[in-house]
Amino acid sequence: MNQPPQVVLYGFERCEALGSIFELIGLPSEPGLFLHSHLTGVLRKQHPDVVISTLELVAVPDCDLGGFITGEPEIMRVESMCIPIKILAQTVVQGKPHGLRIDLIVNAKGEDGRYIVTTDMHVREQGEWNPEEPG
Repeated sequence: MNQPPQVVLYGFERCEALGSIFELIGLPSEPGLFLHSHLTGVLRKQHPDVVISTLELVAVPDCDLGGFITGEPEIMRVESMCIPIKILAQTVVQGKPHGLRIDLIVNAKGEDGRYIVTTDMHVREQGEWNPEEPG
């Protein structure tokens, strides 16, 4: 996947493990591109003209896993996981720049040998963004 020219991604180069987990649960292995596409889709439900110009991966706190130990020692079958992701997004809506502090929760539940993935998005802060102020 090539990075779309309209978005700048920061901090995603340090998240190889997140890409591996995404691939395991059936999401694209490039988290920045997936998150850009997914968040754009969610935000456009409220603001059809929104454009995300920058995404910054702030943190991926510990992932919660649920499952059971198999018959083999030290092997766990993962039936569910919750992956919290903290993101800063710079957007443009109706020609005006805005900054968003987003918490995205990726939930995956194992069912019949595959994962069903859902997300919960919470905008924690929003406001006008001045390009001359640090992100």
